[in-house]
Amino acid sequence: MSTAAASRLLARARQGQHALIQLNPSRVTIERTSVAEVDGGPQEVTETLGPYTVRIFLEGPSEGSDVTDPTTGGTLVRQMGYSMAAAWDADLEHESRVRDEFTLGAYGRFRIVAVYPLRLVGDVFGYQAALELVS
Repeated sequence: MSTAAASRLLARARQGQHALIQLNPSRVTIERTSVAEVDGGPQEVTETLGPYTVRIFLEGPSEGSDVTDPTTGGTLVRQMGYSMAAAWDADLEHESRVRDEFTLGAYGRFRIVAVYPLRLVGDVFGYQAALELVS
């Protein structure tokens, strides 16, 4: 594939991700807390990223996501989760030493628990992230 054709494909994929986000956009500002070594010891460092226009959506329960709730006598509980679609230029991370969180109005506070770069011809055209509702 020629470089020009690859560039056109990448541009179309980024436009598609943008169109997906615009179906139900939300504006979020991410608070990143990371652990850095300062004066020979670990210290938490916080920075603010964004704002980014993203799409938050419910992720239905998948196979293997069933949880037995001991308070209901062993009844099976289906877990619902949240996901987020973001543009290629969003700065999202999920690592052991990095915690990205944001608050979305009446929905509450979310933590990014996994980040999946969406790639085409070797370049990122967007991100999908798994979210955890923390409050």
